[in-house]
Amino acid sequence: MDQYEGSFSFRLLTLLLLPMVMRKSESTLLSKQNYRASGESCDSEKEYWHEGHCCSYCPAGTHVYKHCVISHTLGICQECPLGEYAPKNGLETCRQCAQCREDQEMLMPCYKNINAKCQCKEGYYCEGPDCKVCQPCTKRCPEGKQILQRCNATTDILCGVPGTGKVMEVIRKQVPGS
Repeated sequence: MDQYEGSFSFRLLTLLLLPMVMRKSESTLLSKQNYRASGESCDSEKEYWHEGHCCSYCPAGTHVYKHCVISHTLGICQECPLGEYAPKNGLETCRQCAQCREDQEMLMPCYKNINAKCQCKEGYYCEGPDCKVCQPCTKRCPEGKQILQRCNATTDILCGVPGTGKVMEVIRKQVPGS
C-alpha cells in the first residue's frame, strides 16, 4: 500500500509541476528569438533580450548584476572576481579562467576581459583547436628525408626532400626511435 501511495504522490506532483515547467520553457524560447511579439528587436551586436526589454551588453570584464528595466539601456554591471573573465556580454556570471595543463605553458594570463591562452611546452605539439594532450615532437625524419619545418606548439616536424617540392609529414609509426 505504501508503494502505491508514493507512486500516486509522485504522479500528482508531476501533474502539478508540469504546467510551470512548460511556461518556463516557452518564456526561455521566446527570449531567444530576435524579433519579439511586441515588434521590438534587439541589435545583436550591442544588446540582449531579457523579460520584454533589449538591454545593452555589459562591458568586457563585467557581468550583469541587474538587468535593465527600460529597453536600450544598460542594467547594473559588476566587475568579474579574480580568476574569472567575461567578454562584452549579457551573462549573469563571469566565466572561470582557463588553467594550463601540466603539458602546457601560459602564453597569456587571464585578465578580467579575456581568457588565458595556453600552448604546448617546447618539444611538444598539439594540432587543432580542441587539442586535449600535447604530443612529443618527432626527433628526426625517415632516412633520405630532411626537416623542412621544425616542430612548434601546433605542428610536428615536416619532412621532405629539399628542392623537389615533395613534402611528407612524419607519421610516428614510420620513424623508428623517435
